[in-house]
Amino acid sequence: MTQIPSQKTSELLDAVGFLNWRYGLCFNGFITLNFEQLGITSQRDASDALTAMNEAIAGYLRRYGARFETKVPHAFLYAHERCEKYGWHLHEVLTVPIALRHLFKPWLLTWKRRNFGSYRPDRAVHFRPSYGKTLQQQANIQARLVRYVLKTTAPAAGRDRFGQPASLHDLVGWKSVRSSLHLDVPRIAGCSQNISFGARLREGFEPAPYFEDMLSADRLQEHLSRIRAAELHSQLEGITL
Repeated sequence: MTQIPSQKTSELLDAVGFLNWRYGLCFNGFITLNFEQLGITSQRDASDALTAMNEAIAGYLRRYGARFETKVPHAFLYAHERCEKYGWHLHEVLTVPIALRHLFKPWLLTWKRRNFGSYRPDRAVHFRPSYGKTLQQQANIQARLVRYVLKTTAPAAGRDRFGQPASLHDLVGWKSVRSSLHLDVPRIAGCSQNISFGARLREGFEPAPYFEDMLSADRLQEHLSRIRAAELHSQLEGITL
């Protein structure tokens, strides 16, 4: 059996908070990349496929942003799994602008067919979007997606905001302890460079002190407050009282 180390999960939850805090974005897209259905059996080929997919997505989002003179970062978080029913596969959450909600899936399917052939099942690279209208809805969707991707996290002991002993699973919101069949991969889970530890360090990001708050809407609200404060400051500049 293989599980995601609890320390790695903690780092990835920090990455989620940084995405919300720095960019004001939420994970709202979910990709399943099934290596076995694509005929991939080696670690190297799986790594190449994951890299190629994310480089293609980054380029697609960059071209979309250029049309509207804005930057659209490609932020993602992933974890490998293996099970009897689906074999070796990977789940990834990412940010996809709502304007692309009907365009991204056919684009990704075209990418899959171009790179792996039409004879491979289309379900091997599957995308599903989820969008919310309010900050709280967006945070709830993100929390559900992230919990699912990181569901094979190993058990660990922690403490709640009141200092009382609690399990990591209870604090984050998993209902049960799950594991993957044996996986021999150098990195079972990870995230994009723009939300990595280095990026968080450069920006002076301070993680949420309690596990219960790591998937809340608090960091989205902090980003919105900073934007509003900056707009107010800009409006007041030059005004003489």
